[in-house]
Amino acid sequence: MRLETERLLIRPFVPEDEAPLFRALSDPEVMRFLEPPFSREQTAAFLREAGLSRPPLIYALEQKDNGRLAGSCIFHPYDGPEEYELGWVLRRDCRALREKSLRPLLPGPGGWAWKALS
Repeated sequence: MRLETERLLIRPFVPEDEAPLFRALSDPEVMRFLEPPFSREQTAAFLREAGLSRPPLIYALEQKDNGRLAGSCIFHPYDGPEEYELGWVLRRDCRALREKSLRPLLPGPGGWAWKALS
């Protein structure tokens, strides 16, 4: 799945995303309401198991203006055929992007992106 918003590219992860993903997942402020900050080893395992798997459970959120990784978006089938898990983790300096980053995945104009997964 590849989707674009005004400021973000939602795309599959690649192995080269590990270092910038670690910068987000190791930040105590970013992870405050999720779980303890990740180590490098935990980030590598998370990327391998959730981001590089097929189909992936998480997608990269890349800033279109500079190509930097802003964070990750979790989006995958959950319990039923029309139930999906949806969430995001953004670097501290990218929090202003959160609503725009998920707009294509929500109902309404440009939404219901799971059709792209079919």
